[in-house]
Amino acid sequence: MRLSRALSLPVLESVAVAAVLLGSAACRTPDAFVTIVTVPTPADYVSGGETLLRIEALPGTDLAAISLSLDGSRADAVIAPAPPDRLRRDQHAVLALLKGLVLGENEVVVMIDGEPVASLTVTNYAIEGPIFSGEHLDPYFCLSDLAPSRGAPRRFAIGNGESLDGGMHGENCSMERRIDYVYRPTGEDVDFQPLADPASVPSDVAHTMTSEGKTVPFVVRLETGTINRAIYQTAVLADQASSSPDPWNPPSGWNGRLVYTFGGGCEAGFFQGTSTGRVLRADMLGAGYAVASSTLNVNAQGGCNDPLSAETAMMVKERFAEVYGPPLHTIGSGGSGGAMQQLLIAGAYPGIINGIMPTLTFPDAVTYFIDTPDCRLLLRRYLNDRPLDEETKRVIGAWATWRTCENSLGPRPNRIGPDNCPAVIPVEARYDRIENPSGVRCSIYDGMRSVFGTQKYEEITPTPTV
Repeated sequence: MRLSRALSLPVLESVAVAAVLLGSAACRTPDAFVTIVTVPTPADYVSGGETLLRIEALPGTDLAAISLSLDGSRADAVIAPAPPDRLRRDQHAVLALLKGLVLGENEVVVMIDGEPVASLTVTNYAIEGPIFSGEHLDPYFCLSDLAPSRGAPRRFAIGNGESLDGGMHGENCSMERRIDYVYRPTGEDVDFQPLADPASVPSDVAHTMTSEGKTVPFVVRLETGTINRAIYQTAVLADQASSSPDPWNPPSGWNGRLVYTFGGGCEAGFFQGTSTGRVLRADMLGAGYAVASSTLNVNAQGGCNDPLSAETAMMVKERFAEVYGPPLHTIGSGGSGGAMQQLLIAGAYPGIINGIMPTLTFPDAVTYFIDTPDCRLLLRRYLNDRPLDEETKRVIGAWATWRTCENSLGPRPNRIGPDNCPAVIPVEARYDRIENPSGVRCSIYDGMRSVFGTQKYEEITPTPTV
């Protein structure tokens, strides 16, 4: 018998393969071939103390004989045959929801009839993060700590008529996970309405036909919680028969696909945020797609920080899979700053999203805003005060057209200014070169200091504020 170690693959799933070999060295006939993968997150980047595993074996293998051990002891895991895969109907596999992971490395061993046949090292991180995005920003303002708006607390609208406006304090801004239901009434241009019990729907509930041709009541299961210090939400058509879906019994109206929404804008971050990229999308949900997002996937709240956005999306997607099962694929959606995130994540972190639907597209913010101070602080103001034609201004500024400066870069907020703080950050915490030089510096580069690093040069004049 030979026991394999994990193979490291350059994709967002980790694989361990083993063959149980019987007979002499001269004649080795594979009796079983077992593959173990973490889905949909790579085994190096699991979070929250649990993970979903897919264990595949050759046809004829007794799936009921499969068990797991964790670090040498019997594992706390639910193991059952995987539901039919829409793309691979010939699979012979189980899904295992493994709990009890400790922070750091965990050794998972697959056994058949008590004999080890494959192993996989799973590295677990705290649900509060970080994983690969770098050190958390400090300070960081939870929803409960944001500056009021017109004297009222900042709120996060859940989507059922209720809001979150407190209860999230401390270093990790955590809240208890909650499940809510909403339904779509019949009629034109109607909003989702709250629903207390998915098993008892009102008479005016609409019905929707999914992309798979199923007609189901338009009732949505909405999960809200905190991951990576962000408020996240997932939404999917609910089953009236069960209020507790699991990876082996996903909602019948779900078509197996996930849309991940990204919000626009560009701010320095340092705060939890008050909205996601929106998950109550009637067109997507009605077709059977699940929808997910978080406050740190809104570029104006996540600091224009694509590693942080990618990490958060990966962690939210993992949570989704642990509840409903792994999606067949994940599609990004969003415009402007939301388009930036899709392009950067798809390019640098393949597998988190498998397809993108960007609109109002920008390649990124870091290079785009380099030209902004030249235009905004110097050339636009200076050249417009002189009797120069647009062609002369264009040549001086070295842009393709003068309109690039006049209409695009010039009116843009000073995102690279350290005093360009969003209104949600309390005034007393903000940077001021005279009154509060140690306050929060709100340039996008300060918000991405885990990417660019920091270094002080005492002999160089600090960044000016205008």
